[in-house]
Amino acid sequence: MRRVKAKNSKIELAVRRSLWAKGVRYRLHDARFPGKPDIYIPRLRLAVFVNGCFWHGHSCPRGGLPRTNAAFWSRKISQNVQRDARAYAALTEAGIGYVVLWGCKMAASNKLVAAIGRRYRLDVRAELGKSMRKTSYGSARKIQKQATRASKKELRGGTI
Repeated sequence: MRRVKAKNSKIELAVRRSLWAKGVRYRLHDARFPGKPDIYIPRLRLAVFVNGCFWHGHSCPRGGLPRTNAAFWSRKISQNVQRDARAYAALTEAGIGYVVLWGCKMAASNKLVAAIGRRYRLDVRAELGKSMRKTSYGSARKIQKQATRASKKELRGGTI
């Protein structure tokens, strides 16, 4: 069990690669947020959790409990599930959306990653459009920097 990693699992790396390829920029394992999400996308105010089925009590064949020391594992996994539920509730209360990607559902995860990428690109285009209307200079790079600064200010001034 000690070889099981909490960060940078193969599934998490695959999700991160897909998001990056779609132009989505994110923060990793941000401790400022409840549950310390694996990926946080500031522009969308979206936390992404990449959960392993066993450790987070998913109801699939991979999520079953071991036969040895069953009482220990049952207690441990139920505590993990309760902790996850508290973190999701706290994120929702803070106005941050969250998505849970399960290890056994990678095909569905790829569709979800594609949807996040589309939403991110639409948000960036909308932000650039607003900036272009407000400013008279046409440098796309300057406008992009302005949009990035605005989203950083919004994150600092939020309810977190």
